[in-house]
Amino acid sequence: MLCQGNSFPLSLTQKRPLLKRGLFEEAREASEIFRQASGSAPAAVIQSDTLAGKILYAVGSLAGARDLFLRAYQQALKAPGIAEKARTANLLGNIERDMGNYQNARCYFQDALEAWQKTGDAECIAGANNNLGNLEMSLGNFAAAGQYHSDTLKRWLEIGNVAGAALSQANLAILALEKEDGAEAIKFAGEALKNLKNAGNEMLVSLVRVIEGEGLLAAGKVRQAEKIFTGVLSDYDQNRAKLAHAGAIRGLGRVRLHEGNTDEALRLLEDAGSRYRTLKRNQEAARTLMFKGEALLQAARCNEALIAMRQAMQEFEQMKAGRDHERAEARIRSIEVDADSEKETG
Repeated sequence: MLCQGNSFPLSLTQKRPLLKRGLFEEAREASEIFRQASGSAPAAVIQSDTLAGKILYAVGSLAGARDLFLRAYQQALKAPGIAEKARTANLLGNIERDMGNYQNARCYFQDALEAWQKTGDAECIAGANNNLGNLEMSLGNFAAAGQYHSDTLKRWLEIGNVAGAALSQANLAILALEKEDGAEAIKFAGEALKNLKNAGNEMLVSLVRVIEGEGLLAAGKVRQAEKIFTGVLSDYDQNRAKLAHAGAIRGLGRVRLHEGNTDEALRLLEDAGSRYRTLKRNQEAARTLMFKGEALLQAARCNEALIAMRQAMQEFEQMKAGRDHERAEARIRSIEVDADSEKETG
């Protein structure tokens, strides 16, 4: 949806070569040309900065995109229209989230929600609630995340948006995984897949299948989980379902870890972590690093395991992912205690 700030306008088609070459300055120049042609009115400034920011975002220049989105947002605050403020605030929230600045992201997403509430746009209000739910989940605030996602699901159902409802159900499944409730995760993932049966949204289906596999792992159903992960890798093009492939590869790495096949587990987890880094999914990359630490520990490489886990813990701290940081800290402490005990008895 355009109100989510993730869609490129049709007018960008002629500038696609810029995306492929990643020529940041040319992207800025294209924006300036667009601005000169459109005039210096706030609406033209907002549109040109948003356009250039989306180009930079697409080619991975997050800091550059943030600067342009911030300039557009500041212009939107001066403009009479509420929708532009909401759109630019949402874009800034996405950037700050991707950069791991979760507290800043929360402020912008809340601004977007308040603005959309004034417009009465039901779909955009639901989308803003969804963004806040995901953010609170990343921060480890599960009660707040559950409230946002439950409210979002209710709104999607009220306006008859089946795909939106499936997205909320998928997020509720992820929340169940965060709370280590495999059965609940399987239930919500199943409901999401049911809603997506005729939606034609392969990308979302692939992601929900990975979530279902994670739920099966959490419930101890390893062989069923393995079947799901293998199916995702074979059923979807890795260039079109990049995030699902990263998740499925990590899932298979965890399966191999469960089997005691540490060499294969390490290979798969290294691959998954690299993919998450490329996709700017830093929290998932850090979580994958924790699993890699477990594989190293299983391979009796304790020092390397602690190095990996400490790196993950530092990353969680930097992004203010409180629950993940607590888990990492507790796991490191338990390993250190066990190591000290072994030294004493040895």
